[in-house]
Amino acid sequence: MTRISILPPDRVSLETNGYYQMSAATWGIVSNLIMIMGHCPQVTKTLVPFANSFIFFPIRGSRLDRNLRELIINKVSLYNQSHYSITHHTLIALNSGVDPQKLLHIKDRQNSIFSERERLALHYAELASADSNAVEDAFFSELKKHFSDQEIVEMTTIIGHFNLLNRWFNALHVEDEPDFVKLYYARVPPELQTSISYYRPTTTKTYNQKYDLTRPRLKDDTVRVPPVEPTDLAARNDFDTLSSYTLAKLTWRAGEINDPNAFDRVPNLIKTWGHCPEIARTLVPFVNSFLFNEDSTIDRGLKELAVNVVGRLNKTYYTTSAHELYAQTFGRIDRKQLDDLENWQSSTLFTDIQKLVIEYSIAVSLNSNEVTDELFGRIRNRFTEAETVELTLLICHFQLATRFINLMKIQVEAFRR
Repeated sequence: MTRISILPPDRVSLETNGYYQMSAATWGIVSNLIMIMGHCPQVTKTLVPFANSFIFFPIRGSRLDRNLRELIINKVSLYNQSHYSITHHTLIALNSGVDPQKLLHIKDRQNSIFSERERLALHYAELASADSNAVEDAFFSELKKHFSDQEIVEMTTIIGHFNLLNRWFNALHVEDEPDFVKLYYARVPPELQTSISYYRPTTTKTYNQKYDLTRPRLKDDTVRVPPVEPTDLAARNDFDTLSSYTLAKLTWRAGEINDPNAFDRVPNLIKTWGHCPEIARTLVPFVNSFLFNEDSTIDRGLKELAVNVVGRLNKTYYTTSAHELYAQTFGRIDRKQLDDLENWQSSTLFTDIQKLVIEYSIAVSLNSNEVTDELFGRIRNRFTEAETVELTLLICHFQLATRFINLMKIQVEAFRR
């Protein structure tokens, strides 16, 4: 059973229902994804344009065709054992014209049925999902022989986004819609069908897995994809993307934290997404809807603790260097707490609710299929349904962001070093 209640169209505002219908026009149904996200209307109205920018609608100038996108999505979802994503994107892939034999053999990327580009993309999806810090430069050089910088940014975003969605679906036990199940069994060949019954974990303590919450270290790596500077956008009259750069500056307030003279500098993360203007324009409002949302009822300090946990688990210095500052400046998290984060279980510096958020962040990040009923019950005892949806999305989003940063080897801006 889905752990969060479904909000059908007649239980949401007219504005939110409008975004429900926008998703239905793209996906064919008002999905449980959207009807659960409906608990957070500010997210619903930004998620649909963001996801559409790289999943369903081709990015200007991209040769990353729809079939390859669906193969990547299916590969990541199989790796993360995300039931909802696997069933839905098996059907979506077939409807898009993907050869059923390719879906059948997707675990064997060396199969001759795949082109060289497809084999590389599937290998990249697997490596990036397993450990985004372990993708070697030699492999990336081979990737760049077959894909442009824009296509690599786009492909990396797809991989990261489904590491986000897979975990969100798994942690919240999102189930298939009854009408979808009928379509699935009618359209998907028996050999491709997966069980509609939902996997139930038996693990009692998710944090018993090995993990490392030590601070990541600054590494002066060679950037794999150069950032797109504001002057480049101005030269091609792309003022829409320039406006998203400005929104990122104003929202993230980087200069206000450290160097007052740095306020006009755009984060390198956003400038790397500048290779895909459609993503850059929709990403910032999407992230703002749950990370910097002033109407959120979740304490900012709890959010920053969750972000720092994910940043440390994935060894992303770019993320932790920024969000340790945010935690102290906006979240009222003490520096001593950050210093003792790796000892959170035995530390006396954290409150019970802070420890709960840390534990949940670890569980969702390590294996979202093993977020037990007991742990989720404790989350629901402390957070409303809307807060639970928002907190889970926040944790999962940083699976996208940290992977993207690690894979692109985005460097920390000079003013933050």
